[in-house]
Order: sequence, then structure tokens, then C-alpha cells
Amino acid sequence: MGSILVITAIPIARAGLRMILRENVGEHILHEAGSVNDALACTAENLALIILDPELPDMNLLEFVGHLRRQSEHTPILLFGGRSAAMFASLAIKLGADGYLGRMSDERTIAAAVLTMLSGMQCFPRYTGLDLLSIRMQTLSPKEIAVLLLLRQGMRNKDVARRLYLSEKTISAHKRNILSKLEIDTISEINQHDLVMSGLGQLHATN
Repeated sequence: MGSILVITAIPIARAGLRMILRENVGEHILHEAGSVNDALACTAENLALIILDPELPDMNLLEFVGHLRRQSEHTPILLFGGRSAAMFASLAIKLGADGYLGRMSDERTIAAAVLTMLSGMQCFPRYTGLDLLSIRMQTLSPKEIAVLLLLRQGMRNKDVARRLYLSEKTISAHKRNILSKLEIDTISEINQHDLVMSGLGQLHATN
């Protein structure tokens, strides 16, 4: 019998996942972490699945996924949540995660995704990679991804520079490259793109 580690700072999300997991995969031991430090301190053995909120506070997603991979090389990672479903679904592939689900997914979808990943398969929304922005997202370098994730939180260049231990000039250069590669004028355009893609995802789900 394996165990499942849920990592999210949102209590209601942990409670919802706890209920769904107990009802659908009750034979697995459930562990929960509300922060990066809690997750790092977790001593769960025989991990069968890690469910990670990609917008966990005070987390460098790129580094943390890398850490989880080193600690549990063969354990599948499901990114669950994020304000921009289309963006995070695409980045999940880029980061080497094994699946992605938006936080607004219903119980049946979540349960099916978890069971799919526990069986050794990947799980991504059907629209992932079908739109131009999602395809362009995969051209970003790991450092550009780290910068983009922080900029999307509304952080200023100097704050991003401080967080990543880089100069403001370097962050500005990364930002220019990001906008150029994604062919957008501002970072906020990703939010508008997500509204469109979320609607497309709903159409796929109902057809």
C-alpha cells in the first residue's frame, strides 16, 4: 500500500482532496503539507503520488519540483491548481510533472486523474498544447519560467531579482525574452488567454 502527499496552503483545497481521495483511493495513506517546509519535513514512505499546488507561497516551482524529483525519482507529480490553467498545464509538461488539473475540476475529474496517475499514466487537459501560447510556453528556459511565475504574482522586477538572487538588468532581459517568445506585449495577457482556454476546456468536457 502506497501513500499520497498533498501539498497546498489552502485548507479548503486540502479538505476537498482529502474527501475525494478517501472515497476513491482509500487504500492509500494520505499525508498533507501546508507549506514548503512542511513538505520538506514529510517522512512519508513508498510515495505513490504527489499532488502539488503550483502557486504554493514562498516556493520556487522549478527548484521545488526538481527537489521532489531527486527525493522521489519515480513518484508521479500532479500539479493541482493555479490561476492560469492553460499556462500551468503547459508548464507542467516543461517542468517534467506527470499531470495537471485546474482547481475548479469536479470530483469525478479529480478522482479519475488520480486513479489514472496511480496506474502509471500521465494526465493532462485535452486542450494542452493545442493553442499557440501553450506551444510557445514550452520554448521558455527554466530560468525564464521561474521569472514568469514570479512576475505573474504581480512582483516588480527588483523583487523578482531579490528572490532569484539576480540583478534587475538580468530580470529585465529575461522579461523581454519571455514577451518575445510568447509573442505578447504584457504578462497580464496570459490571464486573458486563460479565460479563453478555460472556456475551451469546458467545451471539451461537455462534448
